[in-house]
Amino acid sequence: MINLHAIANHVISKIYPNDDFIAIRCTGYANHIGVIDYFYGDCEKVSGQVQTLNGDELQQANEIMQGEISRKIFISTKGPPLTAGRRDTQEGASYLFQVNNKRFWKVYTISEDYTKCGWGLLFISQVPIELTPQNVIEALKASGFVTNADIFTNEANNGQSNY
Repeated sequence: MINLHAIANHVISKIYPNDDFIAIRCTGYANHIGVIDYFYGDCEKVSGQVQTLNGDELQQANEIMQGEISRKIFISTKGPPLTAGRRDTQEGASYLFQVNNKRFWKVYTISEDYTKCGWGLLFISQVPIELTPQNVIEALKASGFVTNADIFTNEANNGQSNY
């Protein structure tokens, strides 16, 4: 079977290189008398093409109150599918950590899921580190892909805090 995504991604990435990300999957939750705790782990290095939203997609993002910092991303993955958050609260969403600029992104829609073929199209919104759940940050640290310094500082800012 021909993987057209791999062919297109190869051509596009020659002009517009892929960014490196770490996918942090929501692996489940526990309900403690109405208080829901979400669990994160199963981290994977992925690459992706981040793109701005077009008019229709921007309208969809605005309808679920995500329009100001939303993007779409074509990711290349070998792992299980990522999860999108609940429509009303965005709880249970998977996260992406963008390695080069140390940004967290929350997955709010899975538009196309072809993870069996190695790719997917996701809609994501940027999340400040202060609003990123602590258990997401802990799962990222536990993955071994990054250190505290990788998460909390930015070399472009001369080692100063990113936030």
